[in-house]
Amino acid sequence: MLFDRRIKEPNPLRALAQDPYAFGICTKETDFSVEVQELNVEKNYLILRKRIDGSVGYICIFERGSLTIEEMRSIYVEFRNLVLRLTNSNFREVELVLICKHYDAEVLESISEYNRTYTHRVPIKLILNEY
Repeated sequence: MLFDRRIKEPNPLRALAQDPYAFGICTKETDFSVEVQELNVEKNYLILRKRIDGSVGYICIFERGSLTIEEMRSIYVEFRNLVLRLTNSNFREVELVLICKHYDAEVLESISEYNRTYTHRVPIKLILNEY
């Protein structure tokens, strides 16, 4: 199943900025130290930086009301730019999490294809916001 979880939150990015462990995206047992790297309200994304045993990784969380295939393409472009900026193009160090209320069937196909094609990367997680 592509859905990582379901949530009910009016403003998920702000909730995660206040508590990075909200919604179980990060857990204190496995992600020892998580902090907000960047919150971009204009582009609706949040970057969390996590430290685990001396190594650093990132979680890029994008929020959209309705997730269409066109929106996915723009998220991929933004995600690629963020990975380049944060890790010098090391996609293994950056997780992509998408939060949406609605999605197109093509989006699920696109995410499935991405996760099958790029097995050496962290799979894309999709969270359904039922608020």
